Amino acid sequence: MHTLANRVRIGWGNYLQVIEGVPKFMAENELPDLHYPSLWEPAFVKLLHAVEGIFDGSVPDESSGALYWCDLNHIERAWFAEKIVAARQLDSNGEPLPAHKRVHDMGTLVFFT
Repeated sequence: MHTLANRVRIGWGNYLQVIEGVPKFMAENELPDLHYPSLWEPAFVKLLHAVEGIFDGSVPDESSGALYWCDLNHIERAWFAEKIVAARQLDSNGEPLPAHKRVHDMGTLVFFT
């Protein structure tokens, strides 16, 4: 959720646009079917209260500013492996550095800027 909030904060769109755009930037080939609940469904309202701090920025960002994430054991899209995981850019000394810095690891779940 922090990663989605980071995308909104840098201008990728509003929250609904960012959520709808998740399949464009994921490492896996398929996303499970999405079913949006009614905004007033009690379980959804409870979820909104639980994550409010992430969206308003009052909870520290546990993704360390990440914009992308993947399970290293399930990278199915070649573009994700090439453009996010393996991409390099040269620093001022001509040394190759990761284009998308790996900023947080949770086992095989990793986050990139």
